[in-house]
Amino acid sequence: AADLQLLWDANPIADAVTNYVVWEAVGTNVFSRIRSTGTTTTAAVPNVTAGAVRRYYVTAQNAYAESTPSNTVTNFLPTIPRNLRLQLTLTIP
Repeated sequence: AADLQLLWDANPIADAVTNYVVWEAVGTNVFSRIRSTGTTTTAAVPNVTAGAVRRYYVTAQNAYAESTPSNTVTNFLPTIPRNLRLQLTLTIP
């Protein structure tokens, strides 16, 4: 497993954002709310397992409403081979 770092641009100050919400879909297009970040524009997603396609988007909230979703980003961490052996042959002229 690996950790994934998500970063995004802040909304304009006039939007008065009080919270960003990170949404995730694993292997499907069904998104679930996974994290609120306050006004921070980064989020760590720990223990991302290999072999699954994951999609993310962010919404912004203020005192009145929640925004429409940001663009969706896709992450695929390929399966990492185990017990990989590497052989190096050195030829000296």
